[in-house]
Amino acid sequence: MKYCRFLLDDQIHYGAVEDREGEPWIVDLTRAPEEDLAFRLEHGRATSWSFTFEPMPLSAAELLAPVTPSKIVCVGRNYRDHVKELGNELPLEPLLFHRRC
Repeated sequence: MKYCRFLLDDQIHYGAVEDREGEPWIVDLTRAPEEDLAFRLEHGRATSWSFTFEPMPLSAAELLAPVTPSKIVCVGRNYRDHVKELGNELPLEPLLFHRRC
């Protein structure tokens, strides 16, 4: 199953995506995947919505990242030109750090 995460009427939704005549369409609303724990905790596991969803071309949707990240792993000083620009030494090993969302 293909899915997307998108904004509709100022609310975040997940939609089932199918091809229609060679073009991807959001054909129905669907539950958040297991990977999006943050969304499930905030919105629960409800599968009913208070409005009727009309299928729409994927190209017409305001798409969001496929899941809500709980943290982001970053790599610092990994571009030689940027390291030189800042006057720093190029590290022997990657500098890893994380950001909470």
